[in-house]
Amino acid sequence: MAKIKRRMIALWALTIMIILWGCAKGTSPVFRGVPRDFAGKTGEWSLVFASEERILLKNTEDLAILQRSGEIWGLTGTVELEPLHYFEKGEVSTQLSFSADGRYALAANRDSREEAIPWPILLVDLDKNHAKAVGETKSGDEAAAFSPDGRWCAVVQERDVVLVECGTGEMKTRDISWFSGAPEKVWAGNQGEVLLQNGAMTAKLTEKGREILEDTTVVHFDGDHLWTLEAGELKLAGADGASWWVPAGYGLIQLEGERAVFRKENDLWLFDFGQRRAQSFHLPGGRTPVLGMELMLSPAGDQALLLDEEGNMLLDREGKEAARLEGSALQKEWIWQEKTLVHVLTQDYAHFIVSQYTPDQGFRTLYHGGEKAK
Repeated sequence: MAKIKRRMIALWALTIMIILWGCAKGTSPVFRGVPRDFAGKTGEWSLVFASEERILLKNTEDLAILQRSGEIWGLTGTVELEPLHYFEKGEVSTQLSFSADGRYALAANRDSREEAIPWPILLVDLDKNHAKAVGETKSGDEAAAFSPDGRWCAVVQERDVVLVECGTGEMKTRDISWFSGAPEKVWAGNQGEVLLQNGAMTAKLTEKGREILEDTTVVHFDGDHLWTLEAGELKLAGADGASWWVPAGYGLIQLEGERAVFRKENDLWLFDFGQRRAQSFHLPGGRTPVLGMELMLSPAGDQALLLDEEGNMLLDREGKEAARLEGSALQKEWIWQEKTLVHVLTQDYAHFIVSQYTPDQGFRTLYHGGEKAK
């Protein structure tokens, strides 16, 4: 009996050593290639990412991956959040951000406790069994960004910036002790270049060295082109020197993806960096909804979803009601997917319905519980 007990203890110790060795190598057993058994769990799902090929949903314990194959959507895998040191809310809370294709995620913790401890910043490959520590944080405020093509990820540390090739996990550390103050924003380019900015300095890092960009306020870097905003003029850096004037009285309120949003009372002026075009959007009078919290603009900027006392209202660009949609919790239940809206309805943890909405066709179920939508 004692011999069996010793063997069990030895096996247990070996298992712990293997797990610790795997974590030291940067691999964490967080991914399930088959959907996890959700039976007996409680809580609601929220939408955190949507593209034409992939939809990601999150709960307090799992990240679910829906993938499209032809016209069929299916649950292809889940990522357990506990091994990522995930906390939904409280004195320690986790922030998740995603690459443009939804394959990679960055997980960073904000620790507001008096005795805050450093937490690892994790780069997670959602398609493989891999989570790699690429830095650490206490405040969760460290600047980080994916390149537009999803190949690179840049993470700012105290006096370094870490550039990670997402596919291989290879890390390059570049010294930024010369940078004036802490970078407040970082961009990663498609060629591995890194752009840093705060109120005192803007600088660009490449394999060849660094370049200080004097008197430059960068608002967008698409991986290849640099955009600046000075005295109401949006300008594309480079030989052509193309520029667009922001209408008088409009102030910048949000930068998201390929778009800048300016506002003057209930009128918005939207500029698409990728298309290099501007357009206006009018909001209904009487209130000024908070963008992102109460108002979600479509990627094309021609529609918006507005949360009011009666539910969700779909608006056209003139601010007129195009449809009235049931549901609430704008940030959790709805997300834009190109020109359509995606909605999640949680019946229970194991059963949720993901639908796609268009004004001409209404709702179409993409995924229902454990079954693929037909």
